[in-house]
Amino acid sequence: MSVPVRVWQMVAVVCVLAASLSAMAWSQTFDVVAIKPASPEESGAGWHRTNSVTKISNYPLLELLQQAYNLKVPSQVVGLPPWADKDHFDLEAKYSSDDTKRMNALPDEEQAAAYRASLRAVLADRFGLRGALESRRMPRFALERVSSVPGEVGSGLHLLPAGPDGRPAGGYSSRTSSSDAKAFMEVSGLTMTNLADQLSGQYETGDRIVVDHTGLTGFFKFHLDYAPDRGLGISPEATLPGLLDAMRQQLGLKLVKDEGDVPVFVVTAVRKPEFD
Repeated sequence: MSVPVRVWQMVAVVCVLAASLSAMAWSQTFDVVAIKPASPEESGAGWHRTNSVTKISNYPLLELLQQAYNLKVPSQVVGLPPWADKDHFDLEAKYSSDDTKRMNALPDEEQAAAYRASLRAVLADRFGLRGALESRRMPRFALERVSSVPGEVGSGLHLLPAGPDGRPAGGYSSRTSSSDAKAFMEVSGLTMTNLADQLSGQYETGDRIVVDHTGLTGFFKFHLDYAPDRGLGISPEATLPGLLDAMRQQLGLKLVKDEGDVPVFVVTAVRKPEFD
């Protein structure tokens, strides 16, 4: 007896969905989680991740929540008590060996989503975090091209070819460095959406997210030199333009004040964790 093609198609879709759900089900929790208060003498913060172990030092709950829900600026979190930004924590989490293998087998995008799901489970379990994502209209910046000529960009922005797998040839890399009067950003393999995310929450963009309105598709590379602004303005000794001017001059890109829908996480319950 022959089976209609439509039936086989439906079976294939069900199998793919089942496999995807199975791959994600294990990733909702770490195997081991330990939390303790950060030392008051501790300076700086760290987030170190290997295949199986994550070590986070000197982070407040606010920033942990931003990482877990892929939020770019603090204004995207509503309803946290003051201690959630004031108190800092050290956290260590570990996947089991089987879960590590499953995680490493996932494509990059799915691996990132699974990792964020694991972080969300930690916040729900250890901090009693409850809430929901919703959309609110807020001030933001739009990343646009300076030129009105379709597709035209600055001489410092270069389009990269995509490999057979649809990813940027040579992969993705990012380096940044900053001193009082000089900084650089060197990136290869990013999209304009990636760049907008990277610009969100910088001192120069304030507590606003940046959205991509360039109309540019594909992967790009650039090296950008600029004078940093750490909230006090550009150093008098700086010989380079600020970030926004440097983007216009070197990349042919600009940031325009905008207003629109922004994802926010509204907290309905949270508590301080019990320490290990």
